[in-house]
Amino acid sequence: MDADERKIRKYLIEEVIRKGRKKIAYDSLNNALGLDLDFSNIYSTSVTIISDWLDNVTNYELENGRPPLSVEVINESEKMPGPGFFKTMASFNKDEDGWERLMKDTGFFNDLHHNSFEEWRKDDYYKRSI
Repeated sequence: MDADERKIRKYLIEEVIRKGRKKIAYDSLNNALGLDLDFSNIYSTSVTIISDWLDNVTNYELENGRPPLSVEVINESEKMPGPGFFKTMASFNKDEDGWERLMKDTGFFNDLHHNSFEEWRKDDYYKRSI
């Protein structure tokens, strides 16, 4: 992971999950970390950049047997992560074409969000993972 990805990971652990906030919008994450990204156009390079960073954080956690932290980062209007999150989850599960199904499955998102949040809130789990 690069420096920005480590900064995002640390923020999600310590400022979002450990403090009980549960979810944070992409724009709020951007502002909190001073990432200087512009989300005014969904086709901007800023959207690609944040997606890539969050995908790398997600893959890092999954490869280490931990729930994905980026499930906490949501599109404020839809209250869910963007398509990139679901593509990463589908790819990790060797189901490249299943991302749209996962994105429509609110049970998948809700269960994953709940389980991730609960695991990361445990002191012993947190201490082993930082």
